[in-house]
Amino acid sequence: MIVNAKPLIKCEQLTLCDDNELTGQAGIFEFTQDVCWLREASATVALYHGGQEIREIDCFSDHLKFLDCIDKARNAYDRTCELFGIARGSTLEACITLDIIDVPYALAPLQGFKPESLRRFQSPIYFLDKGAEEKGMILLEPFTILRKTPILTSLTHLKSRGRIEAQLRAMIRAQRVSAGVTTR
Repeated sequence: MIVNAKPLIKCEQLTLCDDNELTGQAGIFEFTQDVCWLREASATVALYHGGQEIREIDCFSDHLKFLDCIDKARNAYDRTCELFGIARGSTLEACITLDIIDVPYALAPLQGFKPESLRRFQSPIYFLDKGAEEKGMILLEPFTILRKTPILTSLTHLKSRGRIEAQLRAMIRAQRVSAGVTTR
């Protein structure tokens, strides 16, 4: 299932913990919450020199389809190469990096599963790790799948365009399949 270009990875019921800040009572309280994990992707175009990032050009998020951020980043990458005169022998490098994270969303009770019933957690919230020997609280936060992973770089792309673009298409297909997204 896809929710606003974000594949639904899993839904689970977790025991969450929070302080009683809202009620004014002292202490921590536990409650059960349905949590849905959605996969989010963003692609960033940046300039590098000597392996060091010198300037971020733009960052794109998915809009209509999982990983369509790469298409928008490809356009910005091409414009960046042209604007800065990046060619095969350039020491200045244009690069697209990809971030993919699984983000927890609270599912509103008694509404059933629909996009408007999901809300992102606003403040730090913890869940109880009941599988551990000692019961402990763990911060409920996004889980990183890929972090600033280069998927296209002018140093290799401009030298063997066909092979690199085929690898990029294969990587996109593999990521979509791993997220349960069917492609046609």
